Formats: sequence, C-alpha cells, structure tokens
Amino acid sequence: MIYIFDGGVSFRSEDSAFFIEDSDEVAITISLTMGRLLTYLIEHHGEVCSRNEILEHVWDAYGLQSSNNSLNKYISDLRKTFSTLGLDPNTIATVPRLGFMLSLDLKISYSQDSLCSRSEKSSEAENPVQKGNKIVSMVTIVFLCLTFLAILVFPFIVQNSSREANLIYKRQATSIGKVKMCRIFSLNEMPSNFKSATKNIVDDLIKRHGISCERESTVFMNLSDAVLLGDTGRVFFAQCFKTPGIKNKVPSCKSFYEMQYNAPV
Repeated sequence: MIYIFDGGVSFRSEDSAFFIEDSDEVAITISLTMGRLLTYLIEHHGEVCSRNEILEHVWDAYGLQSSNNSLNKYISDLRKTFSTLGLDPNTIATVPRLGFMLSLDLKISYSQDSLCSRSEKSSEAENPVQKGNKIVSMVTIVFLCLTFLAILVFPFIVQNSSREANLIYKRQATSIGKVKMCRIFSLNEMPSNFKSATKNIVDDLIKRHGISCERESTVFMNLSDAVLLGDTGRVFFAQCFKTPGIKNKVPSCKSFYEMQYNAPV
C-alpha cells in the first residue's frame, strides 16, 4: 500500500520507504518497526491510539520487547523524519495520559500500487513503445517482479539450512567488527550510530558466556529494539565454526538466548 500525503510525499508500507512527488527515487527509508508504527497511526487516522494498543500491535505482535521508552523514541524519530521531508511534525500529536494521534490536518490518500506496479509505471513512462511491444514489456516486468520476490523469500526458506548459512549472513547481516578471531555480524537493522553500543554488548556477552575467540569463527546476534535503546530485552547470540578448506559450510553453532538482558552501562 502507498499512502500519499499533502505536500507531495508518499510512504510505501511494504518497505518503509518515502518518495517525493514525481520521483521514483527513494528519499528516506526508515526502520521496519518505525514503518509499522506509522502505518498503524495512518490506519487509525484521526483516532487516539493508546500506548498499550500501539505497543501490542507494533512490538508485541512481532515478538519484540516493548516499552514506553522505545515508543517515545520512535515517535520522536518519526517526527524528525516528517520534518526532514517537509511535513509538519506536529501532525503526530501527543494526547496527554492517553496516547498518540495522527491529526486530520494531514490529508492522506491511498494507492494500491506495490513495489512491482510502481516499477511498471516508471518503465512505461521512460520507455514508451507501440502496443505490440507493450505486451512483451509487461511480460518482462512481471518476470522481473517475480524474480525480485523470489530473491526476498529465498533467504527465509534456507535460513535453517547449515549448508547455506554463509549465503544468508552475506545477504542480511551487518558487520559489527571483530573480536580476536571472531567476526561479529548483527541480524538487526543497524544504524551506524548503534554499532559502538552493539560492540560493547558483544564484549559483555562473550565474557558472560565464556566464549573463546582464539579460534576463527563467526558470531551472529539479534537484539530486541529495547536492548538497542538501553532497556531490558531479548538477546540471541550464536557462535558458528567453519571447517577449514570447505567453503560455505557451517558444521556447528553454539547458541545462547536471554529473555531479560541488561546492556552494560
């Protein structure tokens, strides 16, 4: 779904991307959690959404640790994004003791366009052809869209297969750095300003669980939003070893999971 705001700004909920009017170039892409938050406010345009309702539908429903601090931070970041795009940040209104509301002062229209249909329109505008060639063009576009969707789905199909583990983290993981012989990757969306804090969490988890980095290995971690923002939350941490001389095969991983992890201060 594409939501079109007054002021020539469009928001595509599929990938949390903003576009400027008459342009197919992405202006800003926000995190998936922030995108779900904005989508929820849009779906309840003009209604007061309680904090509990938002936390339940945006965080809890996706298995994420929720807190009022996280919500406040995401609302603040969303207002900054609106301001950057030339939209009035005050249209995301705080209703004291109740919650938040997307004001009716912000006019919103809707479009059923998807990732594929937007590409299709762009292709037609840039490459006008005769009627016979349009059919071929449409077939090509559909094929490319299906290929694109297959690429998106493929990592989730193979993510439990050790034979493809190396391929998965190359596509999805963010490199955090290295601790001795351990290469560290985050499975979270990782803005650059969070990498330093994440490295401190890695050092803490390595000490807590007695993990050795004297041997070459790859460490994957997934942190809840709450942990990244300094609250108590979930942490998944796995150290995987590769067999020397065998490419793209991970014979073993040691995994650790904490429900109530507190990041070091």
